[in-house]
Amino acid sequence: MKVTLPVLQKGWLPTSFEDANTRDAIDIIANGVIALEEKTDKATATLEQQVAEQAKHIEQLQAVVAALSELLVDKGTLDPGVLEVRAQANHDQLNPPDVDPRAVGDHPYRTSPAGASPAEPKVACTKCGDRVAVGDTQITEAGPICDPCHTKQFTG
Repeated sequence: MKVTLPVLQKGWLPTSFEDANTRDAIDIIANGVIALEEKTDKATATLEQQVAEQAKHIEQLQAVVAALSELLVDKGTLDPGVLEVRAQANHDQLNPPDVDPRAVGDHPYRTSPAGASPAEPKVACTKCGDRVAVGDTQITEAGPICDPCHTKQFTG
C-alpha cells in the first residue's frame, strides 16, 4: 500500500518562508522522505514476494507429507490412528498453548507449579497392554510397542 504525502512533493516550497536556507532545508527533507518512501515500497514488495514463495513451499511440503502418509497407511505399514495421535502430539509440542505468566511459577499466589506441562496422549502397548505416553513408544507392524517391550524384543 503506497502512502503519498501531497504536501511533501519534489520541488515543493512554502510561500510563507522568505529565507532561501529554510526553503532549501525543507526541500531536502521532502526529497529524503520521498526517497525513504520508495525504498520502503521496494522492501515491502520483496517481503511480499518471499512470503508468497514460502506459502508455495509449505503447500508442496503438505502435499508430500499427505502422499507419504497415505502410502504408508495403504501399504499397512502405519496404523491411521497411531499416525493421527503422533501427528497431534507433535503439533501440540510445536504449538504449546498460551499460558498466562501469572498462573505459573513458584510464587505462592500462582496456581500451578513451574514447568508443569499438559499430559502427553497415551496409547496401549500391543505387547504388554500398558498405557504409555505416545513419545515412549515405537511403531511396528503390529502397532505401537512401549520402549521396554521394544528393548526386550531386540535384547533377548
